[in-house]
Amino acid sequence: MTIKNTGNVGLGTSSPSSKFEILDTSVSGNNNVMVVATSTGGGAIMRLTGYGDLRIDGRFYSPNSLQSGSADYAEYFYTTDTDLQAGESVCVDVGRPNAVQRCARGADNNLMGIVSTKPAIIGNSRPDTENNEHYKIIALLGQIPACVTDENGPIRPGDALTSASSTPGCAARAQAGDPTVGVALENLASGQGTVNVLISRRNKSLTVDIVEEQITSRIAAMEIEDEVKIMIAAAVDSLDLNEEIRPVVDEQISLFDTRLTVALDESNSQIITLAARLDSLAARVSVLEGDMARILGVQNSLENQIALLANQLSETASASSLAANLEITADGHVRLGKIADADSTSTVEIIEDIAAVEIVTAPEENITALVVNQAGTGNIADFRAKDISVVSIADSGQVSIAGELSIDGRLLVCAGGACDEALEAAVDETMGDLGVEGKVVAGAFEHYCPDGFVWVPGSAKYGTLPGFCVMADKARFADADGDGRAEMANIISQDNPYWTAVSQGQADLACQSLGADYHLVFENEWLSLADNIIKQADNDADPLQDGLQFALGNASGTAYILSNHVAINNLVSPIGEWTDKIVTAAGLPAPLSADWQEYGQVLDYQGLEIAPPYYYSSANNIGRLKNPADGESQRAFVRGIDGLFSLDLSFSPASATSTIGFRCAK
Repeated sequence: MTIKNTGNVGLGTSSPSSKFEILDTSVSGNNNVMVVATSTGGGAIMRLTGYGDLRIDGRFYSPNSLQSGSADYAEYFYTTDTDLQAGESVCVDVGRPNAVQRCARGADNNLMGIVSTKPAIIGNSRPDTENNEHYKIIALLGQIPACVTDENGPIRPGDALTSASSTPGCAARAQAGDPTVGVALENLASGQGTVNVLISRRNKSLTVDIVEEQITSRIAAMEIEDEVKIMIAAAVDSLDLNEEIRPVVDEQISLFDTRLTVALDESNSQIITLAARLDSLAARVSVLEGDMARILGVQNSLENQIALLANQLSETASASSLAANLEITADGHVRLGKIADADSTSTVEIIEDIAAVEIVTAPEENITALVVNQAGTGNIADFRAKDISVVSIADSGQVSIAGELSIDGRLLVCAGGACDEALEAAVDETMGDLGVEGKVVAGAFEHYCPDGFVWVPGSAKYGTLPGFCVMADKARFADADGDGRAEMANIISQDNPYWTAVSQGQADLACQSLGADYHLVFENEWLSLADNIIKQADNDADPLQDGLQFALGNASGTAYILSNHVAINNLVSPIGEWTDKIVTAAGLPAPLSADWQEYGQVLDYQGLEIAPPYYYSSANNIGRLKNPADGESQRAFVRGIDGLFSLDLSFSPASATSTIGFRCAK
């Protein structure tokens, strides 16, 4: 504490600038800066918080007016509309006690206030309402900014405002008979905006509005009549008309007065007629209210009967005699459990609806719709069609399916209840892929292949599972009908010459012309062939020499045996074969060489998976690599020149030479 010579006293500061100053730099939020209490054990009667809030447990007296920078009196109300914003109009929530909701209807009779922007006084503030998203401060008196629209025309100062129909939460100019929330203090020419509103809620009868309007018109008409009489009388007096002219003028004035009287009588008659019609309308509304009361009575009766039925069903379900039996009559078409007296051959009539039994959950629920908890040793579920089990789930988790299994998406087989992230990313659910985290074990993957084609078991390494069909020999050419292309019978005929001098693209088109799914052999399919061949001992060209020795290409051709004991011919020969793969000159393996080089000499494969197993070389006649620096910017893959893994990257896709042929796959 510091006391200055000037009489200033400071707590927490050594330089108070006023008579009494408190400085607490450690306090924040709702913590107390100053407390006035009646005892040391509590009993605080006044607190000043770090927010600047002054809380007094008692009354506040002042001989003068209380001034505030805010503008309205407001109170807290409960709401389920937690996103209510300042300036929005609210209506009484008739479904909850002491609650409000955003007005969503035009001219809503439950219109009661506007969400306060900065209230001067909050009448019912409690700790449980402050900073609670379900409690909003609603202005009840004073000036308040409000959201308004030009839905019912431009808004001018003095216009009464009601709830708008086009924009929930906004107000619009009130029409005759509309309930109002306040009076506009500012203009809004068009569109949507914010104006100051003086809170003044009232409901006005349409009958009162119409009668007031008629009375106002009548009074106005009477005033005009009086003014006209006065003006005419004054004019006659000022002209000093003689006795001959005055009777004529008096007659005209009398005629005018008669016409005015008739007009007023007609207006009175119309007002009386309108009042009678309104009385008739009120009577009809009264009858409608009576009908509604009867409807509500019937509704309450139905609700009581439903509750009674539910209670009876609950009691029935608890009875031991029906513990395992529940049958709803033919109108319900539902049978659950074992029906003791039912014939074993009887069937339930099919309901022409979504299903015989349907389980529906509410949209906001996140619980499982159906749980079957098998505590015994039997199967968890058994689905049957005509007494034949088609899907069975054993208690061990084994699922047995009799028939076809169709999956629209992907199938993942993983261990531990979750799949590896890499497998998840690699299996595209839109492509109907199969992802297997462990190994795939099968007796065989086979497929029917057309004449001239053989089945090649697929490779998981190269992504060709379960396998594919490929031509048993290189494609051959004969144009018997002169249409410029070979037919299937010609392309596989051993009597025709090999089809060479064809570009990579022309070769692919020739394969596609054979039918659906035919294509130029893929690079991965060629590698699958090579990988299968090098694993078969039958392909050892020299059994007396250590290690497998592969046959070199020659004019008479070579034949290799696959793991499924089929032969594929001339895969290696002096004539190479196109595959579908293309690489840019920048993507060629390094170092570049115009001569054949060993795969072991390659330093950078540039991401290409083209190498044979590391323990094979040209000594095994496995083949080599040629990748010259000079040439086209794009290089197509040419395989099988004097070696199973031989790869010549000297040619562009458009090249067409007598040393390159092709074969098709499916």
